[in-house]
Amino acid sequence: MKKILFSALLACLAVLQTQAQTRYLDEVFDDVTVTSDVVYGENITVIPALQGMPPMMEDLKLDIYEPT
Repeated sequence: MKKILFSALLACLAVLQTQAQTRYLDEVFDDVTVTSDVVYGENITVIPALQGMPPMMEDLKLDIYEPT
């Protein structure tokens, strides 16, 4: 019984440790240049079909962040 309890405690600590990462929270660069709405492709959207219109093409856009 003690082994099971100890194993469960270790599993809980392991889960807490993995959630404590701050990799994407720490700033790496002081200044960044943002290029917004760069079209990198297109896809068919079906959202107009919900309003009775035919599906239509939609541009896929992204924002590029570069260190200055």
